[in-house]
Amino acid sequence: MDNIAEHNLNDKVGVIAFNIDGMHHALVASILGYEGGIGVRNGCFCAHPYVKNLLRVNQEDEHKLTEEIKHGDKSNLPGMVRASFGCYNNEEDIERLVDMLDRIIKKDYKGEYVMNPETGVYSVKGFKLDVEQYFPLHRKSQISGEQMYPESA
Repeated sequence: MDNIAEHNLNDKVGVIAFNIDGMHHALVASILGYEGGIGVRNGCFCAHPYVKNLLRVNQEDEHKLTEEIKHGDKSNLPGMVRASFGCYNNEEDIERLVDMLDRIIKKDYKGEYVMNPETGVYSVKGFKLDVEQYFPLHRKSQISGEQMYPESA
């Protein structure tokens, strides 16, 4: 590898931040997680001023958002979806992400998603998490899917 190519690879990171036009970032992230098994992050990624600048959130919008949050409504929080790639990811993982994004754009997802305005999080209506399936030593009486995801009822 020559010096130019090596230098270019060293300056790269495996992170892609994006939005899908007309869809809330939290909805896209939830669909990817629930239906694609793809873990992404959404929101402002601890870089609120930068992301708000990228999204062109003006001072008037900022004031409106602050008032909504004060009144317990986080449904309009600005943000983006971030997919991060590590050394363990392969081309199949990227193809799966691209396929899921294509399905989302075409509105070809299966779940009925409901946002909890207090948290700004989307859940699948009727989804129940079977904690014992993943944590067999964890007593069901201590935590249930309904307690973890009350907005999915």
